[in-house]
Amino acid sequence: MTPLADAYLYVIEPQGSWSPDEVRNVLVYGNCQAHAVYQALGHVGFQGAPWRFIFAPNHAPGSQGYPGETDLSDDLLASVALVLWQCETFENPRGQVVRGRLPAGVPTVRFPAVFMPCLWPFICPEPRAVPEPRFPHTRFPYGDMIGLEIAKLGLTGPAAVSAYMDLSRVRMPDLPVRLERDFARMRKTDAACDVGIAGFVARRFRHSHLIWSAYGHADHALVFEIADRVAQAAARQLGPVTHPFDSATDEMKDRVGMGPVQIPIHPAVAEAFGLGPWIVDKRYAWMGQHWDFVEYLQRYIPYDTDW
Repeated sequence: MTPLADAYLYVIEPQGSWSPDEVRNVLVYGNCQAHAVYQALGHVGFQGAPWRFIFAPNHAPGSQGYPGETDLSDDLLASVALVLWQCETFENPRGQVVRGRLPAGVPTVRFPAVFMPCLWPFICPEPRAVPEPRFPHTRFPYGDMIGLEIAKLGLTGPAAVSAYMDLSRVRMPDLPVRLERDFARMRKTDAACDVGIAGFVARRFRHSHLIWSAYGHADHALVFEIADRVAQAAARQLGPVTHPFDSATDEMKDRVGMGPVQIPIHPAVAEAFGLGPWIVDKRYAWMGQHWDFVEYLQRYIPYDTDW
């Protein structure tokens, strides 16, 4: 048994008026993408089915600031009637705890996580990151190995950006190889799941801002697609959705869009992958700011805190 600090869940109560003995529990397990899927499923509702949606994170409780945190209880997990489980590529102790408390033979639908680090080939840990009251996850939680090299030279402003562009083009890896590696991993994960998503991502990522960071922050379009496929795979248990995902309100899209962290994409990467018109003059949401690629670099390289 892991420490109690690992034992937290998040709950969305069913829509409508239901007596307690009518409500049935569906558990969603996984990372921040799984939390967005949980939000989408929990708020879209299912016709005539009083499902209580429960999210069990595969990471440190409270680290993402999800609303509705509650204690993990054996009674709650023992009453789960359906599990929506995000597959992982490693044996996660948190997953072992949750899985060990679920009823034997509970119906389970497995779905994948989506990562495309090839869009950010220089991503790395950020050694300068320091939590602040307004930025508990730090102002720049994701590092850029080229940016860190330029920072050591003491360059700032346009000179820093120019040096960054020169060095990054010299150091740019074989992007088609990186892309195929990412999709090979997605296809392998799909094969271990009941729901696949690699084909959808392959068709769509060039034409819309589908994925926002190397760590899986995603647009509502990707979240809704995963949620819709999960709902279809679990249709025998869940029943039909109250409203189709493609008719979701802007409020719902904002709810499942995964936060104000969109890492800008290098122009050379956009060119290599043939990213569509959405990339031109793109301003990326970043902690309440909206910066283009150059503005982001001018802030990131010196680790600017004057904003």
